[in-house]
Amino acid sequence: MWRRLVYLLYVRKSAVSELMRRTGRGRSTILRLCKEARDLSPTVVPQYKKRPGRKRKTSQLTDKLLKRVVTRNPRLTAKELNSMYPELLKYVAIRKVQHCLKHHLDLQSRVAALKPLLTDRMRRKRLTFAKQHNWSVEQWKGVLWFDKSNFRVVTSHRLRVRLPLKRNRYDPRHTISYCY
Repeated sequence: MWRRLVYLLYVRKSAVSELMRRTGRGRSTILRLCKEARDLSPTVVPQYKKRPGRKRKTSQLTDKLLKRVVTRNPRLTAKELNSMYPELLKYVAIRKVQHCLKHHLDLQSRVAALKPLLTDRMRRKRLTFAKQHNWSVEQWKGVLWFDKSNFRVVTSHRLRVRLPLKRNRYDPRHTISYCY
């Protein structure tokens, strides 16, 4: 397609406006690309202009490593990651690691879901009760299980985890269980 557009430019002088209309680019962009295309072979497409802005602090390999480590242990903080890999993240600020985790790797920081812990003692008590009572299925449907539970009205601290997009919030790796 690109070669066809360059050919149109050479054949007709009004081709610049046609190229602008077809590609949605400006006049200076079309003229610059055509000038670069004259010196190249017919099979090569001209390179894009270098994008403005600061060079990224972390490479793609560093991002892959961070994503792998955080998905294995979602409770790691950016500060802990920075101290785990001092040579790799030597000149990277903690805030930049947080930004990288959130925006580039789609690992949002969320408060871990509280999930009550069903202890082994509670399970054993329920199992012995069920074995003692040889009931039918209809009778078991009428049983309501309950345990005495303590509830904390004010939470003084909540653990934060990195939760990947489209993941179950109640996955055991992303929850904290509490037992009083």
